[in-house]
Amino acid sequence: MFINTLFRRFTNPAMDTLLTETHHVFGDGSAMRDQFKSAFAHIKYYYPDFKEPKIETVITGMETDIFVSDSLVGILLIWKRIS
Repeated sequence: MFINTLFRRFTNPAMDTLLTETHHVFGDGSAMRDQFKSAFAHIKYYYPDFKEPKIETVITGMETDIFVSDSLVGILLIWKRIS
């Protein structure tokens, strides 16, 4: 059942539309990258040993929209069907 749900989500033509719209809204991601750079500079000011995590964006049909660990911040751009 889970595999069938994933298959339907990722073969849905709306995923291509999501990719196009994501590029339209976020562009190359430079604005988001600049915001993280500024935030990390502030954190580094107060915590000099702070190591900046890698930032990745992922387009997904899953329900979670952010993942954070000590070395990675994942921002998941999600697709949800609006009924």
